[in-house]
Amino acid sequence: MKLNLFLLLAGMLTVFNVFPVSGQHYFVYTGSYTSSAEEGINVYDFDAAKPSMHFLFTVKGVQDPSFLIIHPTGRYLYAVNELMSFEGKSSGAVSAFAIDAASGNLKLLNSRPTGGTAPCHLSVDPTGKWLFTANYGGGNVTVFPLLKDGRIGPSADIVRHHGHSVNPDRQEAPHVHEVVFDKNSGRLFVPDLGLDKIFIYNFDPKTGKLSPAKQPWIRTPPGRGPRHLALSKDGETVYVLGEISSSVMVYHLQSGIPPALLQETSMLPDDFKGPNTGAEITLSPDERFLYASNRGHHSLVQYTVDPVSGKLKVKAYFPSGGKNPRFFCFDPTGSYVFSANQTSDNILLYKYDKESGRLSATGIEVKPPQPVCLAFLRKRFTQE
Repeated sequence: MKLNLFLLLAGMLTVFNVFPVSGQHYFVYTGSYTSSAEEGINVYDFDAAKPSMHFLFTVKGVQDPSFLIIHPTGRYLYAVNELMSFEGKSSGAVSAFAIDAASGNLKLLNSRPTGGTAPCHLSVDPTGKWLFTANYGGGNVTVFPLLKDGRIGPSADIVRHHGHSVNPDRQEAPHVHEVVFDKNSGRLFVPDLGLDKIFIYNFDPKTGKLSPAKQPWIRTPPGRGPRHLALSKDGETVYVLGEISSSVMVYHLQSGIPPALLQETSMLPDDFKGPNTGAEITLSPDERFLYASNRGHHSLVQYTVDPVSGKLKVKAYFPSGGKNPRFFCFDPTGSYVFSANQTSDNILLYKYDKESGRLSATGIEVKPPQPVCLAFLRKRFTQE
């Protein structure tokens, strides 16, 4: 009887794709810009318990995989190819890879044109059936179905933005910079740096089509250049990073009421006078703090979040550990912050104090070329 029960449980683990895992061990994939066919996606082993981080190998020959995302099943990785031309046409691409569970290695499944140049961000819906790409150069969003074997199907929808804003150098045309799927509402939030708007789309999971939401956009003040955003877990507060203005804007979303600007706060100390652009923004796991990265000041700014109003107050600045922190993120355990500095070719690991929000250097550093994104996959348990 005990043997039969064991076999039954083992069968259930296989059917539902549930595997024993090795505690706090992760594969870490770094997206980057590439200058030769020898570069691509770097893969590391990260042990959050020690902590430690070790280089494993490079998946070579992947062109400009600047942003990566792992499929909800953990079986596939998707990467934008931030190109101006693909297969002889004016378009970037998006590529699908199968992940080898034991080694973390990647096998290319297929690539698709995104229908717009310089794709720079992508997102997968929680069901794992749809993929969204943000095309910076094309000023458009593309929706792809994801097939059962992980491959990317032909595009189901392309939505193009039109117009410009006040900065003739940066806002001469639409520049879509991010696609954020809100699981609370099933809507897609799309910051457009070129138009000073965050577009909001309803998504039909049956057809893959996007349509304007009842409140179709959030408009930022002119010249801010909305790049990325952070959504509160309840989906009611939006924190928008202005790349051009180096500021963070706070909006509340309420049914039937157009979003109004609740607050705008600088990302820089008062005595800083040099050039700067904002890059990444994220909330801490408990939403008590918000962080944003400065390229120029080369720092991560920490804000406290008022639990009632959602307003921000600057608390501290932490050095990014390099030049131009294009990306930073919490690790899956919520205990560390990774700071990826694009032009100094390095990623630093910081210990995160959950009470104060303070970031402390661990002394751990890796040096992939031009790192601009990290994606984490929890390792399955293996004999060592």
